[in-house]
Amino acid sequence: MESVAGWARNTQLSRFGESSLDVEIRAYIKTVELNEFFAVKEDIMLRVMEVIEQTGTGFAFPSRTLYQASESGLDHARRHDAEQQVRAWASAHTLPFPEFAEDYRRKITDTLDYPPEGSPGADRG
Repeated sequence: MESVAGWARNTQLSRFGESSLDVEIRAYIKTVELNEFFAVKEDIMLRVMEVIEQTGTGFAFPSRTLYQASESGLDHARRHDAEQQVRAWASAHTLPFPEFAEDYRRKITDTLDYPPEGSPGADRG
């Protein structure tokens, strides 16, 4: 069989996946036959797997661990207090979102402790 693929012409770290480092391998396959294309693609992938195995490592496959626990549920007193606060804001036409009033913005400007004490950069002065 005549060579139908040039080995990886471009290999690069392409992105950080949700739980992986994704590597992109680009190969140019000289064929117009779909089945031949898939066969060569599979061959390239199997060769990559061989190289990975020869280095003594492997592939990480997604896994999940499910922890089951009983939750205490809603704190009804806190929920009630929050609902009352929002109702009070609504009836006074002072809901603080989506836009805060200018005087309220000035009042809260620079009041957040950031970065919080103990974190890198907290002592920037």
